[in-house]
Amino acid sequence: MKTLMKPLLAALCAVLLTACGTHSGGVTLETLVEMQNEYNGERVATRGVLRTYDHPRHYWIEDDKLNRVALQPEDQLPPLVGRTLRVVGKFSYSPSTGRIITIEHMELEP
Repeated sequence: MKTLMKPLLAALCAVLLTACGTHSGGVTLETLVEMQNEYNGERVATRGVLRTYDHPRHYWIEDDKLNRVALQPEDQLPPLVGRTLRVVGKFSYSPSTGRIITIEHMELEP
């Protein structure tokens, strides 16, 4: 019974994300950077390697081309630096704050 639960929950999450208007197939970081105004306020799913900087402390995900989007809240991020994450959340952009995803869900990628 337990072995069936994970696939069923994953399928349910995929259906719910699609129904809620998330770009559930995923949006690349490159697309978010190139089309930041178009995605502003949208719920997105994307992936990248988690990076950080000390002064001031902040976290972001990036791809191989160094397209970057900040992540918030930051409380669960410190032990994941250097790992590839799949992140779902609300994307926002403004010239004063930059590109940010407010995390609703995240998971480690293999």
